[in-house]
Amino acid sequence: MRELNSSVQPTATHRLPSLIALRAFEAAARLGSFQAAAAELHVTPSAISHQIRALEGELGVPLFERLDKRVVLARGGQELFPAVREAMELLQAASLRVRRLAGERRLVLSSAPLFATRWLMPRLADFHARHPDWELHVRATLEEEDFRSGEIDLAIRWGDRDRHWPQHLAHEELLIERITAVASPDLAARLAPGSGPGALIDGAPLLASAFRDAEWQRWFDAAGCLKPAPLPSAHFASTAHMLEAAVAGMGWALVDPRFAGRELAQGLLVAPWPLAGCEGQHFHAVCPPAHTGRPGVARFVSWVRERLAAEAPATAG
Repeated sequence: MRELNSSVQPTATHRLPSLIALRAFEAAARLGSFQAAAAELHVTPSAISHQIRALEGELGVPLFERLDKRVVLARGGQELFPAVREAMELLQAASLRVRRLAGERRLVLSSAPLFATRWLMPRLADFHARHPDWELHVRATLEEEDFRSGEIDLAIRWGDRDRHWPQHLAHEELLIERITAVASPDLAARLAPGSGPGALIDGAPLLASAFRDAEWQRWFDAAGCLKPAPLPSAHFASTAHMLEAAVAGMGWALVDPRFAGRELAQGLLVAPWPLAGCEGQHFHAVCPPAHTGRPGVARFVSWVRERLAAEAPATAG
């Protein structure tokens, strides 16, 4: 017979325990440590211990077994933890929804780092100038965060033309990269006058960012160079790091000019063949269908489309 699995419903004589005590219990159970729970909740370990003792006294069963430097759930704690954990997640998600219903003008965007740092940040002042009453929070990450947490309104993600998006997500294509070769002025000056893209295929140092090695071969093919592309001489974890190396004269890089606007404008990089380009990655706005009607999502996506359309002529030339 399971003593703790009761179907008794809460009544005046079965009141719920303190929410503060339940928060302390959930954190300690999840982290396996009173000290770690205290750090997360910004209280002292003795405060966590006090709340746990009070909760154990109220429920009449021990919730933890105290070991040397950690705690593990006793039978009572094992029974209680899944329900408390689920309740905390539901409260957190509901609180976020209620804040929005209360009129909080806040948009949380999860974005691929390339788009966030190389396109969005240089243009963010324009978004705030047009929508000064909106608060935009940007998370630059390669992780495809779970919308079920209730924390994310919209994501910007990339993939190739054939990427299949999950059926439970709405998606809209925003940008298709048009990549071309860039280098420092000193490195580009080593080319013979009148050289075409094929000049890079015989010994020029080529740079590549993670997961994008194949783009050099596509670029050479699009430029009409029939030879196999040489292997890049250096690889980088991100496009930003690759562009820093290109500015330092380490080699040639492939990038969409919209993601290297500052370096090109300041003359730190040059693009000798701006019309010699090929298709790169596709960037999409992604969110659950229910999010598409949120004012912040609609405003942000509309603003991105307007900016990209306004920049298209300069990009083409």
